[in-house]
Parts: sequence; structure tokens; C-alpha cells
Amino acid sequence: MAFDETVAVRDTNGNAVNLTGFALSLAMFQQAGGSAEFTLTTGVTADAQGLHIVEGGLRIVIDKATLEGVDDDTGDFNLFGDLLGDPAGGTAYSFVTDVRLNCTVPGEDFRGATYQVTLDALAASVIASINEQVDAKLAAAEGFADAAAASAASLTPFKSAPVGNARALEWVIFRTHDTAGSAVTIPANVELREIQIYNTDQLRLRFGEVGGSMFAREQGVGTYLALASTTGKRLVDIVADTDSSGVNLPVIGQAYVDLDLITEAPFSSTNLALALDRTRLFQNPVEVANIDKQIKNLIADDYPNSPWLPTVTDPLLRDLVQDFHVEGGPEGIPYVINREIASAGGGNIRFRLRVYDPVNGIDVCEKGFIATAAALRARTVPTMVLTQGVLAYTGITATAWIDWSKIPDTIHGLSTFTDPAVAGIRPNRVNPRANVMRRFGEKAEPKIRLTVGAATANATHFNSFDAANTSIHDPTITITRSTYPPSQICSFSNQVLVEVVDDNYVEEIEARESTPGIDMGALLSPFQTLRGAKDRKTVLFVDPVTGSAPVLEGPFPFRIERCTIESRGPGYSAHVDNSNAVAKRASAGPAILNYPMVQVFEDCTLKCGLDQLTWNIGCGLSNGHLLRLVRCNIETASNLVGLGAHTSPGTTDPARIELVDCYFNDVLITGQNAVSLLKSHAMTVQHEIVVNNTEMARINVGNSAGGDPGFGVRGKLDSGITVTGTLDR
Repeated sequence: MAFDETVAVRDTNGNAVNLTGFALSLAMFQQAGGSAEFTLTTGVTADAQGLHIVEGGLRIVIDKATLEGVDDDTGDFNLFGDLLGDPAGGTAYSFVTDVRLNCTVPGEDFRGATYQVTLDALAASVIASINEQVDAKLAAAEGFADAAAASAASLTPFKSAPVGNARALEWVIFRTHDTAGSAVTIPANVELREIQIYNTDQLRLRFGEVGGSMFAREQGVGTYLALASTTGKRLVDIVADTDSSGVNLPVIGQAYVDLDLITEAPFSSTNLALALDRTRLFQNPVEVANIDKQIKNLIADDYPNSPWLPTVTDPLLRDLVQDFHVEGGPEGIPYVINREIASAGGGNIRFRLRVYDPVNGIDVCEKGFIATAAALRARTVPTMVLTQGVLAYTGITATAWIDWSKIPDTIHGLSTFTDPAVAGIRPNRVNPRANVMRRFGEKAEPKIRLTVGAATANATHFNSFDAANTSIHDPTITITRSTYPPSQICSFSNQVLVEVVDDNYVEEIEARESTPGIDMGALLSPFQTLRGAKDRKTVLFVDPVTGSAPVLEGPFPFRIERCTIESRGPGYSAHVDNSNAVAKRASAGPAILNYPMVQVFEDCTLKCGLDQLTWNIGCGLSNGHLLRLVRCNIETASNLVGLGAHTSPGTTDPARIELVDCYFNDVLITGQNAVSLLKSHAMTVQHEIVVNNTEMARINVGNSAGGDPGFGVRGKLDSGITVTGTLDR
């Protein structure tokens, strides 16, 4: 057996979920949009390949022959799939969770087969409640022909022509059972007793039995239903008239009210006494479309694939934005999304999204595109990366997935939504800085995999790393080493992996001029991962004739794995320096650090030749910067520095360098320093270095800015390491 593991299944509250009776299906893919490598299902015999519902969770069994049949010659590949389930045991599948399986073989950096399953399962009771609500609304929208036997009664329109405020009631639905499960007795004849704006900002809505007592009224009675605005159309929950408070009672129905048509003054003595017709259906096709949209929203919001809070009804946001993630934003902020589709002249329109923080009252990031509507609809890249734009700096970014085909022809100015209930995203769509730093520091989580090798090139396979790397850059802008962001594809929430799949792969990196007199190598996009082939012999180099360019330019978060990065000229093997351009404290809202600057070299060799004129690895430490080298060899042919790090202007937050299980060849070369730490700018905090099980001889600490603090060491240094200068311990 290649894989046989039992996964605990828990609901969103952390409780164990009983899967008894579920039918499950899991198709596994190597590439998005490709054919499934294999499919696992329930209903198979004991111990056979498939999905087994067992005590304690879900047992996943995959035969060795199945994995051997996957088209792969690297010995290290990933499979992805969506676990689908039907609690009724049929094939009406709904999405349950994403599944990722990393497959490897013994002898090649084998750490054991691993499985990662993140379940956001809904408990059976929750599913039952959801299904009840959905069924009730579907029955209300589609089953009115048999109103007497239906599970809900439609009471619209009036038996006689409505007048005055009554015109504002467009439809109402009463349930046969309230949201607590209790039966609802609907009077044989119901009339609208009262509808008005009360005390200028509250809705007063009441129903009663013709000639009898009050039957129902709006949720929130006591202070009545508070209104953020007295204009537009609103969906109102209806409760039974059994409690003078009317607050948080079980809901017995819903009404759809056009507030613009409520014109009569408060405290008018109007007793409308307008009976509602139980036999007539929704006659207005516009309202039928509105109801259909609300039902679709309800169904979508009952599962974890929607970014929106269930109360969001804005059709532009709902139709255009398929998913949305905020990155670096503090926890607990209920972010609100505003949208714009405005005329930009010359037949063009501007499509823009902007993120609003209602707690601090600030806009935190935005992104816009200007083109014709047809050109926007033709876009093939679904993502857009939101950064500061013209806004005051916060360091918070976001990633949106757009259905460009839904760009409308009509013009809509920039919305001014501030209420999360109107345009808010779910809390699980926010990744705080600490979470991003931890997750990306530990491993890549790619959503896009681009491969590099000799095979015929296609949309996801390239014949050079340079071609794969530049394919994710934004083609509409000029790329320099300080361009931010250089990609509208790559972000923490949409990570891109560029992976070399050929053994003994060697490529010369083209040196480019970033700005006059400053050369740059291959520019890595934020949260991009470069991974060499399994043999660890992937070599990327810059030749001596290409000037002072480094092989790789990494001013943003990145991961480099299983590569040899070699400068054969005078420049760096890797240049890691953003000079606090993005990792800096916010100038709007709380003055805190939000941008997550984390960079990792893992299982790499970084080397320079005899033409070297500078540090092997050059690093300008940014605020909160984490630079981690794990199982790396740093080889410098001359007596220059292996890893050189200097401070940056405007430093407010400490950075950290981690060297874990590394080797520096300064143990062989007299006068060479493994690490040089230079305080080149004044600062009020202390950066630190961690050295763990690393072979090295010398650390040099310099201070050209004067004063303290500068650099300190976390933990203990081996007794064989010589420190020149002041390194606080």
C-alpha cells in the first residue's frame, strides 16, 4: 500500500463529524484543468483503494500501483483535488475541502509520505438547518402553484390596488415552521396593518388577521428595525407578534420592502386594512429575478467557497468577485470592498476595487485597470493584486479573483460602502502578518505550478527558467528591480511555484539593466517559489561578461529550494534588498508593521568565483525581515564575505537572520568572513542572528552609523566561531 492514513474530520467549531451515510468522491490532479490521475470514492470493499468512513474519521487508501502510474519521473510530485460529499449518500455532491498529497520516494530527501487535509466540514445538524432554509425558499420561489400544500405561503400582491405606503410592500413569504422548528399557523385572511418610517430611521411593519388580532411584525420591534438608510430595497425578517420586544425571536417569514415608496409621515393614523391574496404568484419578472438571485446567494453562502458575508447582496460584487483575500491585515478587522466601473475617456472604462477598514476608517489598498469593456472581458488572468495605489501606505495587500466576463456596460461610480453587512468579506479571508510569516517560512503553498525542462513548451511548461519567471510579470508595466508589485498573478494567496523537472539542468541568467548603471538578474515576484530538480544539480548562473548583475534579485518574499546559484562574474549570487520600501510601518491607521517580509533558501548552494568583487549573498535587512538559510552551502572562492547584511534607512522593527544546518567555506580560506553584519544606518532596535548547527569560522560586525543598538546573537555561538566587532549576547 502506498498510502493508508485516517484523517480526523471536524466541523467549523472543532467538533468531530460523523460521516456515516455520506457518499464521498475525490478526484486527484497534477495540473489544474488537466485530466484526473485517479478518483477515490466510498462504497469500496474493506481495505481496498478508496475512501472508507471509519470510527475516528476518514480513511484514505491509495494503492502503490496507482501512484506508480502517475506520469512523473522526478520522484517528488504533488497531487491536488476537491473532496466532494453528499450527506444523503447519493451523487448530489457539494464541495467539502481541498486535499493536497505530496508524493516522494525513499532515498531522495525522504521524509515520509505526507498528507495535508484541511477540512471545513459542516456538522450534520448545520447541514440539515441549511437544507431546511434553502428548501423553504426554493419552494416559495418555484412551488406556488400548489400554495395550499406548499411549505410556505406567498402573500403578494394585494387583493385590491395598494395605496400610499402599502405600495412599498413588494412581496412577503410566511413559513410553515419558524427558524426554531416550531409550527407557524397562518391566518386564513391576512392584511397589512401598518408600514411606515418611524422616528426617521426605523421601519415599522405589521400584519394582522382581517377583523382579528395582530399576527406578525418586523424583527427588532421595541426599537423597531433600525435602518442605516431609508432609501432602496430591503429584505426584512418577520417574527410572530407574541413578544413586545420582537428582538431575536424565531423568524416566521420575510418581506421585501421598497423604502423609496414609503412617503407618509410617521404617526399617521393610517390603518391600511389591505388584504393579501394567497392565490396569486409573483407577477413581476423583475422581482422573480431578484428572488432567484437571493436564493442563489443563500445557497452559495451556506458553503465555504464564498468570500462574502451572507448579508451582502450587491450584484456587481457578487457577480464579478469570485474570491477575495486580504494579506497582512490585522485580525478582527471586518474589511469592506468597494467597486468602481467608471468612464475613463477614449472609449475606455476604469474597473477598480478598493479595501476599506471600518474599524480605523481608512482605505488600505486598491487596484484598477483601464481598458475598453471588451478588452476587460477578454482578460484571461483571473487574479488582480491590490496594493497601495494612490492611498496612504498601510503595507496591507489583497488578492481578488474576477469573472471578467461579467464586466457590465453600465457605469457605476466608486461605491462608498462602509458597513460589512453590505459589502464585507468573511473573517477567514484575512491572513494576518504573523500567519503569513509562519506559513510561508515553513513551506510553499502553491496554487499555480509552472515547470521548466526540455519537453515541448506549453502554457504551463517552459524551456527556460527565465521564460517561466517573466511569464508571471505584469506585461503592461516596465519591470525594474524596485517595481512593486511586478506580478498580477503571484501573491501569498495565489502562490506560484516555478519548478525545474530535468536532471542536471543548467541555465545562464540574462543580466538586465534595472536603472542606468544598476544591473539586475532574474527578479522574483512576491511569494514566488523557485525549486530545482530532485537531483539538486539545478544550476542558475551569471557569466563574467554580463557585468555586475546578481543571478537572482529578491526584494520581496520568496523561497528558493534545491538550487545552485552561481555568480561567475563580480556580482552577488543573490541580492536580497528592499531598503524598507514595502516592509515599513503604516502611515494610515495604527502605525504598525503589516507587510510580511520572509525569505528562505533551503537545500541550496550559493557560490561566487574568483571574479567576485562583493559579498556572495548581499542582504539589506528590512523591518521585521526574516532571512532563513536551511541546509545551505555558501562557497566563496576569494577572501570576501559569504553572507553580508546591512541595515536600512528608517528601521523601526527588528529583523532576524537564521542559519540552520549550513556550511560556510571560510573555514578553509584565511581572512574570509562567513558573515558580515554592518550597521550602516542609525536605528533604535536590534537585529538578531541565530546560528544553529552551522559550520563557520568568522563573523565580522561593523558600525558606520554609530550608537547602539546594532546586532545581537540569539542563543549560543559555537566556541570555534570568532567574532570581530560588537555582537551583543
